[in-house]
Amino acid sequence: ELLRKALPPRLSGEMREFGSNWNSQTLRIGDRVGVLWRSNRTAGARLRVSVNGSIVLTQEFMDAPTAEAVGFFTPIVRLAGSGKAVRLCPGVTPPAKMLADD
Repeated sequence: ELLRKALPPRLSGEMREFGSNWNSQTLRIGDRVGVLWRSNRTAGARLRVSVNGSIVLTQEFMDAPTAEAVGFFTPIVRLAGSGKAVRLCPGVTPPAKMLADD
């Protein structure tokens, strides 16, 4: 109900690509990459990426729908270069510094 009010129904999902200042080419086999998407209550969202526990990127999305309007979130991983596989680990508790509002 809330999602329909916030966003009209569409025939397919929506995806947008954004530029980044994070150089993912420095990743090595065995690195653990953490991704946290946090929707705000009023509007907007924040994406944080960490590598081996260190935050490497924080991106703000001011036009993201409210947390109540988002029913689900589907991660998409694009492999490039010599990358051949990725393992998703849902349900892992993020470190406190990933959750911080700084």
